Amino acid sequence: MQYFIPIIALLATASTTLAAPQPQYTGLSCFPGHYTCLQNNIYVCNAASTHQLSAQCGNLRCTSSGGTAYCV
Repeated sequence: MQYFIPIIALLATASTTLAAPQPQYTGLSCFPGHYTCLQNNIYVCNAASTHQLSAQCGNLRCTSSGGTAYCV
């Protein structure tokens, strides 16, 4: 019984971590101030040249062009 409780807590932590949106995305280079679509979310490139989550499109589709992005 002592081992059962920590395993449950670990699984709850892991599933919560996996379900949470990623606030930053560093897989692509970017230009500060430009917006792009990644995984149906809108990300803005910050001063550190990493993508910072700006908006989630939910059931809408994310479209980007020329450094701007929007949900349609």
